[in-house]
Amino acid sequence: MKEIVFNNPNVLGRSWYLLASSIEVPKGKVIKTQLHDRELVVFRGDNSKTSVLSGFCSHFGAHLGNGKVIGNTIQCSFHHWIYDQNGQCVDIPFQSKEISKQVKIFSYPVQEKYGFIWVFNGEKPLFPLPDFQNKGKPILLKNKILKCHPHLLTMNGLDIQHFKTVHHLDFIAEPQITQTNNFSIRLNLEIKISRKNIFEKLIYLLSQSQTLKASFTTWGSNMASIETNIGKLPVCVLFTHRLTLEGGSYSQTFLFLPTIKKLRWIFRLDLVIRFIVKFLLGCLLVGDIKILENLKFENPKFLKVDSPLKMFISLVEELGYFSPGL
Repeated sequence: MKEIVFNNPNVLGRSWYLLASSIEVPKGKVIKTQLHDRELVVFRGDNSKTSVLSGFCSHFGAHLGNGKVIGNTIQCSFHHWIYDQNGQCVDIPFQSKEISKQVKIFSYPVQEKYGFIWVFNGEKPLFPLPDFQNKGKPILLKNKILKCHPHLLTMNGLDIQHFKTVHHLDFIAEPQITQTNNFSIRLNLEIKISRKNIFEKLIYLLSQSQTLKASFTTWGSNMASIETNIGKLPVCVLFTHRLTLEGGSYSQTFLFLPTIKKLRWIFRLDLVIRFIVKFLLGCLLVGDIKILENLKFENPKFLKVDSPLKMFISLVEELGYFSPGL
């Protein structure tokens, strides 16, 4: 029987996961880390390439995080077996090369972006990492540990009804849902700004408009973005979530804003805008998190308006899960 992936704390979906900060891993260094229930090592060779391997040596199971980086390889501290950046054993002391060729540990697909090391949980990436590098330099918001599965956190932005009931938003037109590929879903929103709460008052203050257009896009099963323009200011937010052993989420958010060079000297206007945008995010998310952390999502009774949620659940199941060796 095929195992259910959605909202399952015991399996890790095929997707990209933020693993470590790039500055944590300079050339010649190896660090220990975890991805759900797996011990991993991250190291950077002389060629500046970062590699992420299963954490234990194939021989007796010594942790490679206790080993050392030699050139573009990592050497186990116990019997000095050496693995290259693809996880292939290239040397076993006092043994023939033919023996080492038969030994390999799993090597994860890796990409460095926004100052972090990301891994794809699978033998090869099924889709690219979302690229917002043209939106401005990423601003790192404080990471959080949330008592909610990444799937539920990501799916929340597709819940049209909750925008009306929890956030009291009015729409000029009903939100439009689209799925153009097998790894993302987009919800286009056109919000009426009536200035009836602090959120809408701040939006109006920045934009001087009674309309706010925004798009919410899911990426894989555990990432989502919001893109909008507040007046003439383009704003992009990337939410990333990684499943914890306890079934919750390690969540890291990136805020992308353009550099306002001409106005920076006026009361540090860029810092004021950052603060306001962060505050707006807080207004949106604080109520959601309180609800989601106490959600018992079992056998939901879906309505027609919940079709975007059903689309997301189907997408997650189609992407499936992966565990090395399975």
